[in-house]
This record gives sequence, structure tokens and C-alpha cells, in this order.
Amino acid sequence: MTTDPGSLSPGRARRMSLALTMLALSGPAPAAAQTPSDTTTLILLGTGTPLPSPAAQGPATAVTVGDRIFLFDAGAGVMRQMAAAGLPYRGGPITGLFLTHLHSDHTLGLPDVILTSWVMGRRRPLPIVGPPGTDEMTGHLLAAWREDIAVRTEGLEHGVPGGDRVAVSETKGGVVYDSAGVRITAI
Repeated sequence: MTTDPGSLSPGRARRMSLALTMLALSGPAPAAAQTPSDTTTLILLGTGTPLPSPAAQGPATAVTVGDRIFLFDAGAGVMRQMAAAGLPYRGGPITGLFLTHLHSDHTLGLPDVILTSWVMGRRRPLPIVGPPGTDEMTGHLLAAWREDIAVRTEGLEHGVPGGDRVAVSETKGGVVYDSAGVRITAI
């Protein structure tokens, strides 16, 4: 993945500070006790703008804490970038998807995250946290893909039961996730 560090807009910088705040609050284990299963990693999956570029994918950032994956935004190509980064989305270990805002460049990959993680074996509703309008947008996306979902649940494919579900929470700010040493605050 090629990234031009000078291409971060002020808004992207704020969103990055949100992810970095989460990193700071998660608190790594002492160096002697740290193992690959409890490390924290920030992965820039896409840093592009709304304008297509072969050098950058749509905005998306993954923060992994142990085996948990926290995904911030879902720009175009997010699932391909997760696969390229070696993130194990098979079976649905995406702990939560956090949308910073609902611009198309930050949400074009949302149907891909919902449907691909399900097809790959996600068995529980995908937690999605975002600003007001997230529930309505997600509902429209699921309605747009209802024929595909029906084929995969009732047709020949017999998709994993429940994996096509989402659990949307809307927020105007504040703590949106606080569990097992990780706290995420929307600003």
C-alpha cells in the first residue's frame, strides 16, 4: 500500500487521533509479558480521498488489540485491504465498525464489510457505531441487498444463520466502546 503522509486532511488527522487515543487507552502489557495475542497494532487500510487513485484505497483504519479488530471507516476496497494486510476476518472477528461520518468515501465499503464477513463465516450481528443517520443508511443498504441475502439464507448457498445481521448504535459523541482494556471515544 502506498501512502503519501502529506495527503492527510485535517479531518483525517482528527480521525487518526481518535484511533491513536484508543491505542493509548488500551494500555499494552508489560514488555516481558507481551505476546502476539495481546499486542496493539494500527493498520492504515486506505488513506485516499473521494477522488479515485491507484496509489490509495478508500479511507479505512484497523486497530487490532490481541485477536480483536476495530475497524474505523469502510472506504472502497476495505475488505481487499484487510485480506492484503493478513487480517483474519474469516469467522467475523471484527469486534466493531466505527464510522466517523457518513460521506460516501468513508462508507462505500460498508456493504462489503457486512456481506463478505458474513459469507466468510461471521455468525453474530456486526456491531456498527456511527453518527446520526447510520441506522437509516445501514437499513437502506440491507434492503438494497435483500435479494442477495435471500439467496444466501434461503437458496442454494445456505449462509451462516444470523451473520447477515447488524447491531447499529448511533452517537453524537462520548464513549462508544469500553471493554477488556479498550475504550473508544467518539469526538
